[in-house]
Amino acid sequence: MAEPLNRKPPGTRKPAAKKPAARLPAGKRPPGKRAAVKAAVVKRVPKPKAALPEAPKPAPELELARAAVRVIEDKLGEDILLLDLQGISSFTDYFVIASANGERQLKAMANAVLDVANAKRRNVAHNLDAQSAGGWVLLDLGDVIVHLFSPVQRDYFNLEELWADGRVLLRVQ
Repeated sequence: MAEPLNRKPPGTRKPAAKKPAARLPAGKRPPGKRAAVKAAVVKRVPKPKAALPEAPKPAPELELARAAVRVIEDKLGEDILLLDLQGISSFTDYFVIASANGERQLKAMANAVLDVANAKRRNVAHNLDAQSAGGWVLLDLGDVIVHLFSPVQRDYFNLEELWADGRVLLRVQ
């Protein structure tokens, strides 16, 4: 049997001698060493979730005016104009002006606008037969007034020029 090499039994080794610490100026620490930090109790407060900025909801009058424009467009109205008269007119905020090619189309567009107005809880009643025969149907929906013209009547009354101070919000050719 071979004798073991010069091994010392476990636990008999001498610990390595500590090197004396070099003196550093106050507030400095040796490179690679971290300063001793006392653990502090920190309460984490969750940040409030930032709500996405919502677009301002349009006024109900403007919604009604846009709905009127949509149904007029669906009924093939021509040269549709939405005017903002806020600050200009004391009796209304919006004008919707459109043209139709005949009496039947005028009545169809007027009935569609009245259906939208009734759906938005605006009570209106009009005699459409007499108005459509004259070539101009006027629907007073409170803050929205809808003018439906035959092309001849629209050229004659020329409301766009009369209310030229109003801001054009929408024009559909």
